[in-house]
Amino acid sequence: MRNAAGLIAVVAFAGALGLASAPARSDALPAMPVAWDSAALDSMVRAIADRQRLVSRGGWPTVPDGPSMRPEMTDARVPALRQRLAASGDMSKDDAAATGDRVDPAVVAAVGRFQSRHGLVVDGIAGRKTVETMNVSAADRATQLMVNYDRLRVLARSLPATGLVVNIPAATVQLMVDGRVALTSRVIVGQRGWPTPLLEGTVGEIELNPYWNVPTRIARLELLPKIAAQPAFLAANNMRVLGGPNGAAETPPSSVDWSRFLQLGYRLRQDPGRDNPLGKIKFVFPNRYDVFLHDTPSRSAFERPDRTLSHGCIRVERAFDLAVKLLAADPAWTATSLQAAIDTGRTQPVKLARPMPIHTVYITAWVAADGIVQFRRDAYGRDAAEAAGRAAAATAVVSACGSTSAALDSADRG
Repeated sequence: MRNAAGLIAVVAFAGALGLASAPARSDALPAMPVAWDSAALDSMVRAIADRQRLVSRGGWPTVPDGPSMRPEMTDARVPALRQRLAASGDMSKDDAAATGDRVDPAVVAAVGRFQSRHGLVVDGIAGRKTVETMNVSAADRATQLMVNYDRLRVLARSLPATGLVVNIPAATVQLMVDGRVALTSRVIVGQRGWPTPLLEGTVGEIELNPYWNVPTRIARLELLPKIAAQPAFLAANNMRVLGGPNGAAETPPSSVDWSRFLQLGYRLRQDPGRDNPLGKIKFVFPNRYDVFLHDTPSRSAFERPDRTLSHGCIRVERAFDLAVKLLAADPAWTATSLQAAIDTGRTQPVKLARPMPIHTVYITAWVAADGIVQFRRDAYGRDAAEAAGRAAAATAVVSACGSTSAALDSADRG
């Protein structure tokens, strides 16, 4: 690993100095490497080096904008599309050498491969979003890999062999047990204005048929205006008013001073049920952001490739399966007994016999266990910020080196 670390340092420094700058629905759940050992990190180094070599040769070609290129269509941009796909290894050189402007099956398959490893809808159509993603430069992809390599080196030292890992950009959660993937599920994470935070904790309890205690910000921005416009909103959505100046367990809506709802300490709570946004299961782990994993009654959003949709909490597609896995250490709980408890409709907290560590991480580029390089959208702008910091640090080093050199030259002349 020492040689790999040396190579990454050289590549990162060269890229930061600008010495290698470039000229002017996905159902797949590609696994993160089971453990970020030296072999996995070496794969990242090789991926960076591959892209830096491309950059040194001028990068990969861009694909001109235009209408979507669909199967069997003809389009003058198809040769450029072939060359772009071949440059990133998504199309063989033989297929790229084919002549003609037709979107043939080889082009469709290569576009699908590209879409799959970039978290796009896999339909084989080179539409606006796909072409836009293709036109991210090789230099930018190399920088993205370097930024994520640095993150993964840290995670290699901190992630336990058993625990939950939520990768925010990939919108997936993995349950690791003794270094092996026991379950993978799609999730929905926070939108840019309501981001899911980076945190670590321990899931110690599962709550069945949970209440939803509405966060203050959601109440203020979304629900209170609806209640003001629709007096029947609370009853229609099985919501209650709690708290207030007297700390009442429940306050009749007609007694509430709605103009000072939050100032007087009122809060909203939704009863368990079919329309409760937490669904049937809530995974509780104390943290200062009051973020948690939970089920959801809305299933269609899991089919979307971009699943940055929530208010910060993490909706889990396979919440029931995950609960079964987490309760496996307790012989009293099986899939059958869990479903029976849910079917009662009663709220029930269940302590885990084996509390489970959880980490939320932000990884937008990695080499999957099958050796395929994966990229995801930098939804929160963290890659861009870290890349800018890397460039600023390199500029400072160059400036300092220049000042030192000038001082030495002056001393020599003296």
